[in-house]
Amino acid sequence: FLYEIQGISCVIVAGSSGSYFQIADQIIQMDNYKPREITEYAKEEAKAFPAVSVPEGEPKLPSFNRAPKAVLRGPERGNRDGRTGYDTSAGRGGNGGHDRNGSRDRNGGHDRVKVKGMGKEAVSLDKESINLHYVEQLADAEQTMALGYLLSYAETGLFNGVDSMRKIVDRLMELVEKKGLSAVVPGDYLPAGLAMPRRQEIFACFNRYRSLKLHRQEQTAAKPELGCLGKTAAVKILT
Repeated sequence: FLYEIQGISCVIVAGSSGSYFQIADQIIQMDNYKPREITEYAKEEAKAFPAVSVPEGEPKLPSFNRAPKAVLRGPERGNRDGRTGYDTSAGRGGNGGHDRNGSRDRNGGHDRVKVKGMGKEAVSLDKESINLHYVEQLADAEQTMALGYLLSYAETGLFNGVDSMRKIVDRLMELVEKKGLSAVVPGDYLPAGLAMPRRQEIFACFNRYRSLKLHRQEQTAAKPELGCLGKTAAVKILT
């Protein structure tokens, strides 16, 4: 189902277990850190053991149409530390609620959010911390800071309850590719030391944002946009 219908490959790393040998398309043995292809041998040996059970019928697809809802700003909603309004002060040399081109911010000057990075472990928007401890693919704290600005930009300008999360991330990637990370940083002051994360880390950051409110739309049958590495492979590790 995953490979033939959804185009998703699986690599299963197993210790002292051969449960998936019967259904694996390729079996690789790691022998003293050296890979050896043992598919034919492993399948022959696996015939002496019960086959792993597989689900009957096709599983239900997850929803890929999660649409983040718009966020109220200014007097309509108190900020995360309980006071009225959001931080409308700019960074060094800033112009209050004006952006880098001299125009008002996207929501009338009340959408300025304080972004603070905490190494690779977390980033905070105003008083709310987003835990990125288990996003191990982050290579530098500069990516974490960039994630904070990307999320803040999306929250104040792209979340509308209609566009899906994937569409919003696509727009962010396109914007940064054309104009650079400065396009998502408000104010006149562009902080140094920003590095672009991958789209996977953007999704991971959004998913960990507790203030995110989602609207689930009707799901249509479609393949998820994931790369295909091959068929199912089981990697046997000698212990």
